[in-house]
Amino acid sequence: MSKADELISKSLLESKINLPHRVAKGEKGVHFETGKPVEFPYIHNKEPAPDMGERFGQHLEPAGKFMVHTGYHKNLQPNTEAGVHRFDNPLVIEWGTTSGEPHGWKSKLSKAFGGKTGASLSKAIRNHGHDGVVTVGSFRGSPDVSEIVALKK
Repeated sequence: MSKADELISKSLLESKINLPHRVAKGEKGVHFETGKPVEFPYIHNKEPAPDMGERFGQHLEPAGKFMVHTGYHKNLQPNTEAGVHRFDNPLVIEWGTTSGEPHGWKSKLSKAFGGKTGASLSKAIRNHGHDGVVTVGSFRGSPDVSEIVALKK
């Protein structure tokens, strides 16, 4: 276990939040695992999301570039960016839900880092050595990559 993972594990234990690390295989065999470098194809909507407040947990989420892992890059809308992104040390966690509900990834992540949100949360996660957050849910009984955030510097 790396020093960063030891620190986050300690933080999680102290906050009594169960935020287990997850592993998932994405499209085209891309392997996502906490602490393991990964390159993956993505798409990103360049238009800012409307402010929905608590409905989708926007008040809790880390600041950064939200993207979706996909190998499909054809016929994209003009507001959509496609490319390949690399994380050197992602934090891969359970998705749960997009909302601000207690079982959702945004709530658990914020609580694990002392209630921080936005840029402060991103900074705290970066201070633990992680450059991105990858959330993993389940699709047809198998781990599936959901939301991905490249943390704002």
